[in-house]
Amino acid sequence: MNGDALIYDVAVSFAGAQRDEVEPLVRACQQLGVKVFYDKDKTVEFWGEHFHYGMRDIYGGAHARYFMPFLSKEYLASPYPMDEFHAGALHALEIMGGNYILPIMVGDVQVPPRLLSPSIGYLMLENYTTDELAAIIAKKVGVAAAPKPLRMPRLPTIDFNPREELKAALTQVGRLFEQHAGTLTPYGVEFTIKVGDTLDVRVERNDSAVRLLRMGFHPADGARLVLPSLQGHMQVNADWDHDTRRPVLRLARLDSQNPGEIVTADKVFHLLWDKIVDDLERS
Repeated sequence: MNGDALIYDVAVSFAGAQRDEVEPLVRACQQLGVKVFYDKDKTVEFWGEHFHYGMRDIYGGAHARYFMPFLSKEYLASPYPMDEFHAGALHALEIMGGNYILPIMVGDVQVPPRLLSPSIGYLMLENYTTDELAAIIAKKVGVAAAPKPLRMPRLPTIDFNPREELKAALTQVGRLFEQHAGTLTPYGVEFTIKVGDTLDVRVERNDSAVRLLRMGFHPADGARLVLPSLQGHMQVNADWDHDTRRPVLRLARLDSQNPGEIVTADKVFHLLWDKIVDDLERS
């Protein structure tokens, strides 16, 4: 860690047993705009470094405005959290208290007075929901609560055009074949690729045809791509993912009632490419 700036509003310290409770709270605080030091977010930054020294700087007030220990029985019995606590407590002494430590008690824990003065106020983790506690923390550090986002309908937007999504996928698969066709030249393989309303890929080896792949729109409805070259005859549909609110491609067996797995154009290309390599190895 470099620099002396206070780059975090709070630095959380906890025992591993409480990670599943602390992480959702950290994420809720971050969504409200609170800058939280959370060890898991710094895994790469601490890679190769003596992270205990960096931790002591942070918990010792060099980079955080507040130190927030989640005091539990596991915390008091663990050397690493206690090292963090001592760093925070030392800084609190240096600034004569200064409202630096924001303790949160977890479960039925008794903190010795020599570690934490009984006159310091604390919160009980189990008394609040994650969102309630995040809002309290945001208010404490002076971050205004963001307005609650409006609920959006689980419907596709008016610019969602399934055929255009499929056409773009068809074109992308064609581009990938054009890009990678030369990689099989050392094996005596030649490609003839045509991209239009259909994608036709003719594969020859030593002047003998090995495979003709065709990918195109279903003649009955024009609303799905058919891949008859794959075993079982597959289809690609363009769908609207209500969770991510974006278009997705789904691969399923032809005329199956199952919506199929979400795929990308790259995944479709690799399925077709693997089919070609299988045919080459059998020829």
